[in-house]
Amino acid sequence: MKEKKEQIKKRWMIFAFVILAILISFTPYLFSQFYTGIDFSKTGSIGDTIGGITAPFINLLAAFIIYISFNEQVKANKIQTDSLDKMKIERRDEQLINIIFEDSKRILDKIDSFEITSDDLNKLGPVEKFSRNLKGFEAIVVFFATIYTIRDNPILKSSFLREAPIITMINNDIRNLLDVISIISSPETKAMYFQRYENQIHQAFFSSFSDEKCNFHFDSEYFCSIAWDFSKINIKVYEKLKDSLPKT
Repeated sequence: MKEKKEQIKKRWMIFAFVILAILISFTPYLFSQFYTGIDFSKTGSIGDTIGGITAPFINLLAAFIIYISFNEQVKANKIQTDSLDKMKIERRDEQLINIIFEDSKRILDKIDSFEITSDDLNKLGPVEKFSRNLKGFEAIVVFFATIYTIRDNPILKSSFLREAPIITMINNDIRNLLDVISIISSPETKAMYFQRYENQIHQAFFSSFSDEKCNFHFDSEYFCSIAWDFSKINIKVYEKLKDSLPKT
């Protein structure tokens, strides 16, 4: 719609320019060849007379040309400004993408090094007894599943879980990563790196969290409460970011 209005405006400007040019070209001829009440033979210098007649039209034409030039300069300045703004946004997104790569690598490295020994798990008294140590995503999923399974067992309340602070730190890194993804300017780029996070980290890290678990809350006296609550917060941040992305 805006482009159509610009085209109409441009056509009228060209039409006005042509009319003025015709008037300037033919005015001397019309005034000198036909009787208009002015006797050019007694005027003195016919050039001065013609100049006086055409001067208003020439000045009007000059003003018109200046107006057109000014408008074109304004458009050129806007194009240049928009181009610079776009470059700044693209450069900023590139910096954010580098941060995403670094944060993702740090999170995955921490997850890979995360370990729960079979002794630590069996001390909590789960129904299933573990005969081997667990690492990585498997260890994290089992950790969340175990503390939820024995949530009513008094032993959990008095247990010092050395794994809980590590999971809290990983959750903190995840939150920072989600915040960085959320401020990417390009919707397509944001969606791409959100999908990357979802596939690489989220689906595995929070796979044990059902709706029932997300609604459950540990009292602050439990050592695992911070790790649990931080996980629920990150799930909500993830869902909010997902809802803000364009639907495909």
